[in-house]
Amino acid sequence: MDPRRVVCPDSAFDWLPQVGFLFLTFNSLNSAYQSRRDTGALAFVVVAYVDLLMLSFCLRRLEKMAPDDPPEHKKRTLAAVWVLFTALNLAFAWRVAEILPPLLAVAMGGFYVLIIYPQADGCSDRSMIPSAEQNV
Repeated sequence: MDPRRVVCPDSAFDWLPQVGFLFLTFNSLNSAYQSRRDTGALAFVVVAYVDLLMLSFCLRRLEKMAPDDPPEHKKRTLAAVWVLFTALNLAFAWRVAEILPPLLAVAMGGFYVLIIYPQADGCSDRSMIPSAEQNV
């Protein structure tokens, strides 16, 4: 086998993130142009695009941190990732809530309060979702 033809597995798809961001940028610009008269939709497109770029930057920074980097840097970067992820999640929830029929929005809220929320606060005995501890 010719050693010049061997491709390192780490560098085989280095171009993929650039293509993904090019695709994201093109679609964001197209969506922004189509929603230029709707300020809510335009704000959503801009916020989601900027948030995704910043989230990608923070995750890349987190990946490249060396083990001997100060732990404060890792904690700050993780905090930034959580804030950006939460902001993106809230932006999507806001857009979905706008298009849901009122009855479905109430049903989803009830689903969250009755089933998901008791699991989230650590009180699995009040939840309708069986946990692993209850099955033992």
